[in-house]
Amino acid sequence: MGSKTRRARGFPNQAIVDQIRAYLLERFSAPPHDAEEAVRYANMVLDRQISKASGLLSYNALLLGSFSLITHGGSNLTIQASFGSLAALVSAGILLILMWMHWGDVAEFQTPEKDLESAMRTIKWRTCLISLALLISGTATMFAMFAVAPSIAPYLRHLCT
Repeated sequence: MGSKTRRARGFPNQAIVDQIRAYLLERFSAPPHDAEEAVRYANMVLDRQISKASGLLSYNALLLGSFSLITHGGSNLTIQASFGSLAALVSAGILLILMWMHWGDVAEFQTPEKDLESAMRTIKWRTCLISLALLISGTATMFAMFAVAPSIAPYLRHLCT
């Protein structure tokens, strides 16, 4: 295949796609290795991370909707709603960065060991992003609780009496 490696970013050209395909055909022509199972597991972890990010994006959308209702409902709590909306949007932006695709060096597809190393770097990077987005969404949730608490306090008092 040659020792020259090229980076494939964004939308790789056909020559790079053909080189990746050739590496994969070469790699899977041999009997399965233990590293192949590790790569499959790492890919499952990456899929779970995407699922978690999707759920958190949906949660942020619900938060934004609730802040919109609070603000347009004539509430005086627009500061909490504004900060909460901003936090939910920042969290969503971080999660969208997580969805960015990166092809990496084409040589990473040549062996299971290199593929596993690449997957582990991606897992680490995505884990940091999801953790940060989760903390920011938690902050947005606290702003939502502070914004809603005064509105529902009379109803809660009525239920307790």
